Amino acid sequence: MLSPASQLLVRSAELFNAGKWLLVNPTDAHVGQTLGNSNITIFHQFYDIYQQSKQAAKAAQHNFAASYAATEQKFDGAVIYMPKSKEHAKMLLANVAACLKPGATLMLVGENADKMLESYCEQVNKIDSARHCALYGGQLTKAVKPFDLAQWQSTKTIEVAGLSYQICSLPGVFNHGQVDNGTRILLENL
Repeated sequence: MLSPASQLLVRSAELFNAGKWLLVNPTDAHVGQTLGNSNITIFHQFYDIYQQSKQAAKAAQHNFAASYAATEQKFDGAVIYMPKSKEHAKMLLANVAACLKPGATLMLVGENADKMLESYCEQVNKIDSARHCALYGGQLTKAVKPFDLAQWQSTKTIEVAGLSYQICSLPGVFNHGQVDNGTRILLENL
């Protein structure tokens, strides 16, 4: 069974029938197939869903990376599954907006997705909602800067058990920008 966010997309599948679409961090391996548009590219940042998705559908349709590389060929629309971290959502929006045509459709699906699109769209509309989940969308009308992943990286040097480690993380990574107690104990015992 599909997640509530994917169910909302399937209920609005007619929105994705035409054009070239980018689906970002879906929580279900089969949602791309279920939407039925062969021009959907799926960008994953979570390896488990990426692996499942490649087995379920055309492997070439799926991309796994920290950020989606902007190319000359821009998308007509994109849907981002709302992550838990607002900083992660902001990073994804900056990344994905740089991959869209001017006037393209930009959507967020998930919990707490209501005001995130205002930085990119003059008008944001609630398209559907159910089961504590909502689908918001708007037209990309505001200027978009080229995306630079390095601007989102946090690099920190830590000392553990007399050794120095340099760590780098991105929004969305567990305990972004710091080392949690469990990791510190693991490093002390290595």
